[in-house]
Amino acid sequence: MGRDLYRKSELEALAAKYAQNVVTHRGFRPEDLPEIARNQEWKQASPGQREKVCRIIRDMARALLIKAGYNRDIVYRNIP
Repeated sequence: MGRDLYRKSELEALAAKYAQNVVTHRGFRPEDLPEIARNQEWKQASPGQREKVCRIIRDMARALLIKAGYNRDIVYRNIP
């Protein structure tokens, strides 16, 4: 797999969904999103590719939550 698994716009949408879920479901992980779990390319991706996507989603979600007014320390505690 030479290309990225998701486009930037897809990552932004996934980050928004992840941010909504992590606020209401403690311990929710990016890979728990149904959009990711159903993706055939995700299933075939290497562990490194998966970790990279999850890291990007977590980073984007943190920024969204902080921008929305959530306390930075709490955001970083809930999204390590």
